[in-house]
Amino acid sequence: MKELLYFLSTYMLFWIGSQGMESLIKCCLEKGESMYLITYISELEL
Repeated sequence: MKELLYFLSTYMLFWIGSQGMESLIKCCLEKGESMYLITYISELEL
């Protein structure tokens, strides 16, 4: 499951690029999923 999430997150970053990233962050914040997003970004930076 974690590997799948990692693959999807990496794929999404390449697919949407930096413009889409802002929209994704706003969307997640509006849905109250900021903790998930923070975890998700910190894992990508490792």
